[in-house]
Amino acid sequence: MNQINALDRLKNERKLLKQDLPPGFTAKPVPLKVGSEVSKTELNYFVWICGIPGKEKTLWEGSTLTLYLFFPPNYPRDPPKCQFEQMLPHPNIYPSGSVCLSLINPQQGWKPQITIKDVLVGIQMLLNEPNLDSPAQQEAFDTLKRNRKLYEDNIVQFCKQHRTETFNDRLMTVIKSGTYRTEPKGAPKVVQQTVVDV
Repeated sequence: MNQINALDRLKNERKLLKQDLPPGFTAKPVPLKVGSEVSKTELNYFVWICGIPGKEKTLWEGSTLTLYLFFPPNYPRDPPKCQFEQMLPHPNIYPSGSVCLSLINPQQGWKPQITIKDVLVGIQMLLNEPNLDSPAQQEAFDTLKRNRKLYEDNIVQFCKQHRTETFNDRLMTVIKSGTYRTEPKGAPKVVQQTVVDV
């Protein structure tokens, strides 16, 4: 594969997403921010704010979750860091909100051909199909292993606070106020798997 400039690749992906983003998803670069000033004309293509809709006929249906994508300077050789706005009650989401998914892991499934659309759809699938072989959050992992009903109740309660109907208002408030993130928060911690008798 030819060396490609990260900025050119991100601009091209933005253009493609305008035509090809699945229904319910949102993905766009944040406005450039210098200090506390938010640009009205320039974008920071290395930080994107996205909306991941809960898949139909799952516990996540009816919610839209805010996700940040932080792209490294050598993208697409290295994957973006994907981080939800806050911790989710999900075993593959770190307490920092970072997503644990082989698709975006440079030592596992990441390939430069993977697109932003692929990443977003992969994360949507992960929400309803947790990978218990790669836990990132002890509490959600333990809850799912010990008490599936409580785990599901936690998701339902979480989703009530992140309804799809309120997503655009939440997004616009963050963008207009400049309170969006420009860098990831926290470093992921490794979760110890424990065997639980059910």
